Amino acid sequence: MTRTKKENPRNLAFVLSLSVVIFLSFYFNLGNIRSMIGLGIVQAVTPTPLMISGHKMYNSYGEIVLRGFGRLHDMDDASGWWSGAGEPFLAHRWESNMATVADRVQQNLVAMRSWGANMIRLHISFGWWWNDIVNPAQDYGQAQANYDLSYRNYLKLVINEAMEQGFYVVICPYCVDLYETEGTSLPIPLRESSFVDSFMTSIAPDTTNIIPWKMWWDSISSELGVYPNVIFETWNEPLGGATPINIKSQWRIFEIEMYKTVRENCNNVILFTEEEGTVPNWSDELTWVPLFYDLLKADIGGEPINISFDFHCYRFNWNLGWATTNATVRTQMMSQNMLGGTRSNGYDLHVGSYEMGCALSSSNMDNEMGWYTGILKVFNEEGVPYNSYFWYPMRSDIVPVLSMIQDPTDAWWASGAESPRPSISGQVYINTAIEWGAIPSGGDDSVIPDDNTVWDAIYENLPYALFSTIPVMVYIVTKKKR
Repeated sequence: MTRTKKENPRNLAFVLSLSVVIFLSFYFNLGNIRSMIGLGIVQAVTPTPLMISGHKMYNSYGEIVLRGFGRLHDMDDASGWWSGAGEPFLAHRWESNMATVADRVQQNLVAMRSWGANMIRLHISFGWWWNDIVNPAQDYGQAQANYDLSYRNYLKLVINEAMEQGFYVVICPYCVDLYETEGTSLPIPLRESSFVDSFMTSIAPDTTNIIPWKMWWDSISSELGVYPNVIFETWNEPLGGATPINIKSQWRIFEIEMYKTVRENCNNVILFTEEEGTVPNWSDELTWVPLFYDLLKADIGGEPINISFDFHCYRFNWNLGWATTNATVRTQMMSQNMLGGTRSNGYDLHVGSYEMGCALSSSNMDNEMGWYTGILKVFNEEGVPYNSYFWYPMRSDIVPVLSMIQDPTDAWWASGAESPRPSISGQVYINTAIEWGAIPSGGDDSVIPDDNTVWDAIYENLPYALFSTIPVMVYIVTKKKR
């Protein structure tokens, strides 16, 4: 009779334990690899310098489509007025603890990234950047905040946090002082207020305001142009459809001077904008884009580099000329007076809607959502950047209107939740991001890195997997010897 040697139970347990170790090692390390190649949700892709070629935008990973959200509280508060998970909405104005600000910024960026975003647009105060130090008590009668805040340091904090979370940051001047005090004047003659004129003169006396304008752009581009994730925009909605041609011509001179000044310091992307809103069959639509491109090219004597053109899309109220189905919105958007004209007749220009939004107060939400869904579809199909305005609701107005989040009650963002609760339009934004791969598995990543990045990830994680197999090899060898 042949006797079968029984396996020692301890050996069997040992083998099973090793199997678990091997499985977990490969599982977790594979998760790191998957996140780096755009299949997972864990790791943000570090922004690298942008390059525009024709109507497409690239970074070192390949073609990229910027998708994001606009913010407006950076001109209401020199520390940004951020709120985090589990906190009351907008409860911490004029925050002096920058570590706390950094934590709230990080929470918001992680939440935005979980919705498929890789860009934020900051409306900033022109005067705050120049003066840098803001004392809320002394400057604006905010007695509870009698201390100095550095606006420049705050903006750099946001930019650095954005770098870590995989975001590009649009820096867009909106007003000259605190928004509540000064409003939305533009620092060019014929469109300025007496306050703005006084401020521009304080920088440098010049009846045209060109000299202080260039000095301001030299200051901000020399400091922030070193960040690869920074994009500069000339101004927010400087002109309207009824703006006289002499003012439009004047503004274009300011834009050209801004371009030349920034290019002395850096090659970061520059956004040019004119119209308050862009609607088919209204105003100049996008016909101003090739016109301004020709003016800029002639002035500098060659091809301008890394430029994009910003147009703002809204449908509600005065913009009801927009269509409301996917097909009809696409027809409008690709017409010759719109996007089509920027990609034909010898032009191939990069255009983005760096501000757009869906009105939750619309009297006909079916039409509003039909337009919003349709235009996001066109933007993704055509590689057009878009920024939904806005992430938070308006200042003291807690009715969302254009907000991506629901009404900010005490539970607007539950403690421990990944993000605030999306509004109807916020959910459409998320669904679109999933459809177009910006959220491959509920996560982010706007681009898939090249093969070298993938192999680097595998190489970094391979030693851990190999190390976990050493006990198995020892077990097999010793068993054979027996």
